[in-house]
Amino acid sequence: MRINFLVKLFFFIAVTGLLFGQTPVFAGDVVVVVNKNVEESSLTTDQFKKIVLGKTKRWKNGKKIKVAILIEGETYEAFLKNYIKKSSGAFTRYMKKKAFSLKSLPTKEFKDEKNLIKYIAKTKDSIGYVSSSAKTSKVKIISIQ
Repeated sequence: MRINFLVKLFFFIAVTGLLFGQTPVFAGDVVVVVNKNVEESSLTTDQFKKIVLGKTKRWKNGKKIKVAILIEGETYEAFLKNYIKKSSGAFTRYMKKKAFSLKSLPTKEFKDEKNLIKYIAKTKDSIGYVSSSAKTSKVKIISIQ
């Protein structure tokens, strides 16, 4: 009986989200994408976090990593919760401080997945994240363990 209720609740949330133009994003719905020239096919959660936070600056082959992130939306919130473990405010403050330190390459910021994917596709050695429903045929998806 309880499972039936949960299934109905999930269906209701999904349908109402679709009716109002939003797709629900759940923890597993964030995928990490890289330019097709990147050799790595997987990273640990800690490795990915260090890359995004600018603590790891180079791929194993020595090339500089170029990071691209979404700066708003449900995918952004899921990314922060599941990979960075910071609130939006704390992450924003960290990134601003990092930008002023001049110790790392600036992070490229996007408001939509389409432009983030376009950037990743044309920028060698780049990495970012999008929702699993995004069209990712022009980039490579890597697994996070």
